Amino acid sequence: MKNSGTCQYFSELRIDPDVQSFVMRDFYVDDGLKSLPTVEAAVNLLKKTQDVFSKSNLRLHKIAANNKEVMEAFPAEDRAKDLKDLDLSADTLPMQRSLGINWDLQTDCFHFSVSDEIISYTRRGVLSTINSLYDPLGFVAPVTIQGKAILRELTTDKGDWDSPLPQEMEDAWTSWRASLKELSQLSIPRAYTTTSVAAGRLNDTNWLSGPKSLYTPETSASESNYKLVDPGSDPDIRPLVSTLSTTTTSKQLGSQRFSKFSSWKSLTRAIVRLIHIARLFNMTLKNSPCKGWHHCKTGYTVEESDQAFVRL
Repeated sequence: MKNSGTCQYFSELRIDPDVQSFVMRDFYVDDGLKSLPTVEAAVNLLKKTQDVFSKSNLRLHKIAANNKEVMEAFPAEDRAKDLKDLDLSADTLPMQRSLGINWDLQTDCFHFSVSDEIISYTRRGVLSTINSLYDPLGFVAPVTIQGKAILRELTTDKGDWDSPLPQEMEDAWTSWRASLKELSQLSIPRAYTTTSVAAGRLNDTNWLSGPKSLYTPETSASESNYKLVDPGSDPDIRPLVSTLSTTTTSKQLGSQRFSKFSSWKSLTRAIVRLIHIARLFNMTLKNSPCKGWHHCKTGYTVEESDQAFVRL
């Protein structure tokens, strides 16, 4: 319908500009969707469009609206199929489908319906599950993109469409598929809108950076103290806990002990003797009289002497 011939046709018939805009810009195949500020404007536009269509033997019907006054302005046969026999002032309005999306007329919100059918774990089954989530406006794109990423990993190797996919990815796929049930609780207001921006202002928006909540540290809940309920009768609670600590007042192993040696040579000899004895507690020397605490008469190694100088 969006061609120069249609525009010329409307001009020749002197069609109301609002009707012309409605038909040419707000119809998708045979479904028309329009949002207007008042009940009067909505009813007026629909009736004028019906008059124009009737001149070409076309009928504008299956009307559904989030306002009962709009639907009551038209006869029952012009309403949507499941709204014809309802008492609009008393009955609960059924969910409508608008371009494949569920539309709750009473809350004026969009909802998603997810099939609980378990499809085979094959390339065909995975693709079918992802495509079953119809989302032309991209409301749940962050969810669907995860499924598509899993599909890409599962289909890196060429294979038959009905062959089982790699088992190592089955848990990730099953978890994602099960999470789709949560979308049935999602409610998106129909008035949700996006606005266009100039290229120079893109960095000033949160399109690239995401919402501010990502950069705001979570505030911990205020701590509350609660009294124990009869702690004396609870075997798992100790109302009184005793702790013991041990402290020393004298310095037993400090460098002040070096003053007891009369010369540097006697000090190093004592250190070498301690190193020699300590080594024997960690290893056993074959055919050696040295073991445990003892006074060694065989002498000490050069390595032990060097260690004594390093430690000092």
